[in-house]
Amino acid sequence: VVGSRWRPEVTFEANHDVSALGLAASMWCYALAARHLPAVVSPFNFLPPGGPEATDLPHLIAVQSESFFDPRPLYAGIRCDILTEFDHLKKSAILHGRLVVPAWGANTVRTEFAFLSGLDEQALGAHRFNPFHAVACGWEIPTLASQLKRLGYYTVCIHPYPASFYQRDRVYPRLGFDKFIPPSAIPTASL
Repeated sequence: VVGSRWRPEVTFEANHDVSALGLAASMWCYALAARHLPAVVSPFNFLPPGGPEATDLPHLIAVQSESFFDPRPLYAGIRCDILTEFDHLKKSAILHGRLVVPAWGANTVRTEFAFLSGLDEQALGAHRFNPFHAVACGWEIPTLASQLKRLGYYTVCIHPYPASFYQRDRVYPRLGFDKFIPPSAIPTASL
């Protein structure tokens, strides 16, 4: 490829790279890097196959909502009982806590992938911006969903945005979900 012999160093920190190299050079380097699928080790590679019978497995539900957070630690004037049901769920949960993800409030494809894969965005290189593209292109990576499936769970993903957006209709089955339910498959209630 013409011009690919010398490649400027990129960090995949967009602000830094654009400042150091300019927009065109940064985009060129990112595009070249994105031609190669990530070479990372999944934290789920070590889980043993098999497990209890499917009837013995507890129900697991994970809800990822970019607009939900507990505001009480941010301001003392917020009533403590504002999230009573959330507090009850936390008390009855086996495990709960803060989740650190690479984006907040937008670009949730990055947070979805981080949650499901357990991978830090630093390991993804150019694919940190849209890891679903690498999955759609054939990248095989063990995920939380695929490991739960190996243990006997039936895994379902419901997403409230069109199935083709970020190729979720192709990506979620590759991430280990038995069933993907887009908004078009959810019946609307009659009023």
